[in-house]
Amino acid sequence: MITDIAIPLGTVIVCSIGVAIADNMVPGIDKLSIGEFSSVGLGVMMIVLSLFCRYGAEVCGGKPV
Repeated sequence: MITDIAIPLGTVIVCSIGVAIADNMVPGIDKLSIGEFSSVGLGVMMIVLSLFCRYGAEVCGGKPV
């Protein structure tokens, strides 16, 4: 779940560095849209959902439903 946040965030950082380097050779390339942080939202949602699942397991106490 943490990787759902860390991997997209890391790739955005690497792409930003690459675009900054390429901007020196090709002016105007910095107008390129790298994207939104929607994957970060997905990772946060999965962490919150895991808390609900953990709570359900604790309430159930190992009893079959």
